[in-house]
Amino acid sequence: MVSGYMEGGELKHGYTFATITIVGNDVPIILGIEPVKEHSEWEPEDAPADSKGEVVDEVLLDRGFYNNDLYAPIHDRGLVYLTPVPKYEDDYEVIKEIKSKDGVDAAVKHDVPFAIDGELHHTAEFLYVPATGENAEGNYAVFVTNRDHVAPDEITHVTNSYSRRWDIE
Repeated sequence: MVSGYMEGGELKHGYTFATITIVGNDVPIILGIEPVKEHSEWEPEDAPADSKGEVVDEVLLDRGFYNNDLYAPIHDRGLVYLTPVPKYEDDYEVIKEIKSKDGVDAAVKHDVPFAIDGELHHTAEFLYVPATGENAEGNYAVFVTNRDHVAPDEITHVTNSYSRRWDIE
């Protein structure tokens, strides 16, 4: 994970980290740190390196951040978001339908329109998966993401990525 550069003809070594930080009232709170391996001039061309764009490619939000006005700028920056959805009456009908099918435990609702000021901004996918946790028996979790067309066999993989966020909390 060491990066390097030349300064005054001398080889210097260092480390590069991507951090996720919340800044409120000018007080930074660091939530996570991820090492980034950059390509250094002293390394061969085929040496492994991380793309900074790949280090930050998904935003995982708490249920309290379920808000079109927040999703729009994340989407506009070319990032993928994933967040749990507060359950609404529409979700109960979808969950009831999932439970009625043998061998089916997850579902996706494609191309749900997300509008800003009454105009379509982008579409999203609603993912329905069995809830996990102590009191989860028979319950479902609902997530929203702006990933392009999540296939039924990808639902669990996509929603499992949300559990990784607990590593930094």
